Amino acid sequence: MKLAHLAKITGLFLLVKVSQTLILINVPTRFDTSSQIIFGNAVVQQHKETSILLQLSQPFLQILSELLPKLVTWDTVYLSSFFANGLKYEHEFVFAPLWWRLIKSLPEIIPGTLPSVNFYDQLLIGTLVANASHYLACLVLYGLTNLVFSSNTLKARSESHNVALRAAMLYAISPAGIFLTAPYAESICALSSFVALYLREVSFDRRFLMKPTLKSAPLFQAAYILSGAFVATAFGFRSNAVLLGYLYLSDLYVFLRARSYKSALIPLLAGSQLFAAVLYLGYLPYSLLCPQRGEWCLNTVPSLFTHAQARWSNGFLSYWTLNNIPNFAFALPTAAILLAASRHFTFTYPCRNVYAHCSIAYLLLVMIFGFSNVQILTRVASFLPLPYWYIADKLALTAQKGETGGFTKLMVSYCVVWGATQTALFGAFLPPA
Repeated sequence: MKLAHLAKITGLFLLVKVSQTLILINVPTRFDTSSQIIFGNAVVQQHKETSILLQLSQPFLQILSELLPKLVTWDTVYLSSFFANGLKYEHEFVFAPLWWRLIKSLPEIIPGTLPSVNFYDQLLIGTLVANASHYLACLVLYGLTNLVFSSNTLKARSESHNVALRAAMLYAISPAGIFLTAPYAESICALSSFVALYLREVSFDRRFLMKPTLKSAPLFQAAYILSGAFVATAFGFRSNAVLLGYLYLSDLYVFLRARSYKSALIPLLAGSQLFAAVLYLGYLPYSLLCPQRGEWCLNTVPSLFTHAQARWSNGFLSYWTLNNIPNFAFALPTAAILLAASRHFTFTYPCRNVYAHCSIAYLLLVMIFGFSNVQILTRVASFLPLPYWYIADKLALTAQKGETGGFTKLMVSYCVVWGATQTALFGAFLPPA
């Protein structure tokens, strides 16, 4: 990476984070004050003499004391409690199982480097890890974009107009916005996903695009298998990352069709790690709660996740009601960008090594619009590089043709304006969640 590019990505990233901090601190009031109960309990339990926060200077302490409570909104009402106390109730098993366990265990993983921690410290650690993951995701996306675009018909445009730089900077202003800043699992899921995609892509020999093959060196084949471990990790942070398993199914199909049975073993090994993670996270609550729990334990497939989703009215088209029209409006810009990106790289400017990513985008749209809370699309889509590749390539194409690029500028403006608006809504404990 060029030093100038690193400076631009870092500068924009910091500008976004400072802007979000200022917006959050200046949100005048909150619609829902239920999270104050958590902070009230934490004040009683904390031991201030051992707090990490008291190691900070007074100005930083003042900023954090105003900022941290604004971050306990929606899912972080649960997650912040998990960071400090772990699970108490059955339904809590479905919330980002690897994410909260990571934050809770970090002081134990790094003994001697942190003082004893309390609730506020755990919340601060979660926030720092989320933001560090967002920054690293920008850098990995830069490298991934260079790699993907270096072996197709978009190479000349990519190199001359810095598509990788544009994609990384776009990710810094992602419409997922505040959800990549607050201690949610989105940013670390995206980082794990991008690392997995990089390891997979670097393992392919793309010189013959009509018949991609894996590089024969053991190091590259090991990298491909390792990508499966990162996908399994991403799934542990966010369940939507299970869709990345399509990559291995697609590769397996390609190799079997070409009768390259030895190569077919590699995606089978990589994908089996995700399959094992799915089985384990399904088995864990069953092993702790069943058969005494009854109810969902007695189902043919005893899944707490599907049981909880059904209780939360998540099912086929169950979200398609009149009162949810505003939630659909929140999701439509992201859905439109994903659809446009898939069409762009499939038909307008075909890019064979992006085809599988387009299929994953379609699967995500079907999953969200068909079975889930639609408004979460903007944040859960943050694990896909496709929309950032699309906008970056459209910017490069506009520059190449010397056009004004009104629609492309509109997409960039949406990222900026929505990022600020969403942060204010989040700070006020207002939708979208």
